[in-house]
This record gives sequence, structure tokens and C-alpha cells, in this order.
Amino acid sequence: MDKTTSLKNSIFITTGFVILIWWIKLWEEILGWDLHQLGVYPQTLSGLVGIVTGPLIHGSWQHVIGNTLPLLLLGSILIYGYPKSRWWALAIIW
Repeated sequence: MDKTTSLKNSIFITTGFVILIWWIKLWEEILGWDLHQLGVYPQTLSGLVGIVTGPLIHGSWQHVIGNTLPLLLLGSILIYGYPKSRWWALAIIW
């Protein structure tokens, strides 16, 4: 795989993840869902689910907007620049 294809793939994957986050926030607003219980809550057993779901939910539109550009940039750099260790790094960062 040449570098151009790899860069396109890294941008595509990261953009898909950002779209997922926007989609979740949009449906939360449209349907009136309260996803705050899916956040990380310390010292509670039910708060452990937030370790997995926490990065996908956001408290406000400003929060989503503020995370979009850094996530696109840093996510693409991670996937493109570290092809062998990207999934390990993502698992640790998550």
C-alpha cells in the first residue's frame, strides 16, 4: 500500500469516528435521550460502563465542536504515522 492510500485510509477512519460522535449527539438531542448516565462515574460499579462509552458522548454541542478538529488531526496522525502500534495506542488512550 502506498503512502497516499494509507493517508486517505487514516483520514477516512478518523472522519468516520467523528461522524459517529456527531450522529450520537444529534440523536441524543432529537430523541431527548439522556446519555449522561453513560459517562464515567467514580466509585460506582455502574460507572464502569463509561470507560467504553465515555469517549462517544459529549455534554454539549460546544464540546463536540471543540473536540472535532483535534480528533481529526490527531486521530489521522496516529493511524497514519504509527501503523504497527496504532491499535495498541488507541486502546491505551481510550
